[in-house]
Amino acid sequence: MIEVKNLVKSYGGNTVLAGISFTVPQSGIHGIFGPSGCGKTTLLRLIAGLEKADSGEITGTQGKKIAFVFQEDRLLPSCTALKNVSIVSDSETALKYLKLLHLENAADKFPGEMSGGMCRRAAIARALAFGGDILILDEPFKGIEKELRDEAQSIVKEYAKTHPVLFVTHDEDEKLIADSVTLL
Repeated sequence: MIEVKNLVKSYGGNTVLAGISFTVPQSGIHGIFGPSGCGKTTLLRLIAGLEKADSGEITGTQGKKIAFVFQEDRLLPSCTALKNVSIVSDSETALKYLKLLHLENAADKFPGEMSGGMCRRAAIARALAFGGDILILDEPFKGIEKELRDEAQSIVKEYAKTHPVLFVTHDEDEKLIADSVTLL
């Protein structure tokens, strides 16, 4: 279980998060929702240990492997889709997730040769192939056409049966996949 207690984060005197507290169950999808600029991405980065809080406490992440799908795909432009995913795993696992996300025919393509939705699915495949104890998703399904988005969400739901998943989106339809919610 992940617990966030009285978390505070400011940038240059501007408070972004003020006294945020919530608990994330050991499995399932926990949605973090709120208006643009309210600190959702900052909160995810704090939980992942990429930034340090001004005060407060985050427990349940120590010693855990965290897989993160950022708002940007962050694929290496000089590597194929297969290489981008296998960087965090082995080729067999990478190919498994590329196939699950309908990218097996794009395994030898570079990010510049793929559509935005394909790059997004490759980023999701990489996070899943990493096999983290915790999966963090920041706007993970943006730019993916509906049918493929629904399938990607199903794959994430399956992963969430045995792992905690933290999820941020602005899409009202995507919010429905959350099992529990924190509103900022």
